[in-house]
Amino acid sequence: MKYKNISFIFPALDKCSGDLFNKEEKEYFYPLITSWTCSDSKAVTWLKNEKITAFDVKTCLEFCRNNRMDAFFYYIRHIEYGVFA
Repeated sequence: MKYKNISFIFPALDKCSGDLFNKEEKEYFYPLITSWTCSDSKAVTWLKNEKITAFDVKTCLEFCRNNRMDAFFYYIRHIEYGVFA
């Protein structure tokens, strides 16, 4: 789905992630994680606080800030398709 202004629809996520994600990544990721967490602000809490064993016990946000976007999206897609959670 294309969004005219993804930052307006998901303001907390956009503020939290800054420039880590490009427009296409935001259009994929923001609605997906918001559907899992039930709100924009809860999605931010998950990004900032949930330690992921597959990421060397770092949060998703920490992992992305270390330029590991490829692994992050690989992980997210696997959760989306029910491979692991």
